[in-house]
Amino acid sequence: MPGDGTTPERNEGSETGAAGVGTRAKTAALTMEQLAQMMVDMEGRLTKVLSRANSATNEKINKLNSAVKDLEKTHKDKFSSMEKSHGERFASLDMKVLANDASLDNINKEFLEMKSQIVELQREVNELKSAQPVMSDGSLSELNTVKEELEDLRQYTRNRNLVIDGIPVRTGENLSALFLRMGQSLGMNIDPNEIEAIHRLPTRNINTNRAPTIVVQVKSRPLRDNFVSAAKKKRFTLENIGQFESCSGNVFVSEHLTPFRSRLFYEARMMRKNHGFKYAWVKSGKIYLKKDDDPGSRSVEIKCMAKLDHLKSGNH
Repeated sequence: MPGDGTTPERNEGSETGAAGVGTRAKTAALTMEQLAQMMVDMEGRLTKVLSRANSATNEKINKLNSAVKDLEKTHKDKFSSMEKSHGERFASLDMKVLANDASLDNINKEFLEMKSQIVELQREVNELKSAQPVMSDGSLSELNTVKEELEDLRQYTRNRNLVIDGIPVRTGENLSALFLRMGQSLGMNIDPNEIEAIHRLPTRNINTNRAPTIVVQVKSRPLRDNFVSAAKKKRFTLENIGQFESCSGNVFVSEHLTPFRSRLFYEARMMRKNHGFKYAWVKSGKIYLKKDDDPGSRSVEIKCMAKLDHLKSGNH
């Protein structure tokens, strides 16, 4: 476990070697076209799950509406029939007025009971409409599984990417040369052909002074992992990169996460800061938290916001 309170120490050599073999096999097994098709398939599954849930909910609403209409019709028919019957009896049997009054009281009571049932059914209909779509536990579980698989696939497409933050923009800058120079300062002799792509991300907020993030894609995951690990140990600054001697500031190198996992990692770091956790880190696209260095303390993988809420409640 490193002393900077960011990530536990790991045996980078053995772990990276094993990861490299597995990655080359996995990369060979999955082309970008296959990845794209897998994403399309999972999105289709997601659509089907939601469609089934909506159909079930609509069917329940229709049944409740039908029950309301049936109750209203039953009450109307019964009341009309009784009213007609009592009208005839009033005309011919004046001596039974009191009895008829008692019977009408019963009718009114039944009417009020029916009205109460109708109001309750209508309330249930309104609740269903406002909560739509409502899914069963099974459908919800399947939906969450599809979401997790889709998120894992999105992260997998970034498994050879790293991001660099804190590098000011220079007119006519050569980002490939900058990356190679950073590698040299880490003691890594990187072949220029190992760089498959490098560019800055578009700036969404034009009012910020923050330099746009640099995204680098290299040819192998072991190279990405070695670079990220060495950069964290070195603690890059603009001064020790070169060509930025007149500038000051830290340079940060990390794995390229999906937007969802970037937000999740931010929340995990806030969890470390505010809820007594000592470590928060990313390894191979996965986010972890650890309470302390106690032998009984275990690393916890964070896959969703609900897991963080669970930890905040004291369930470690």
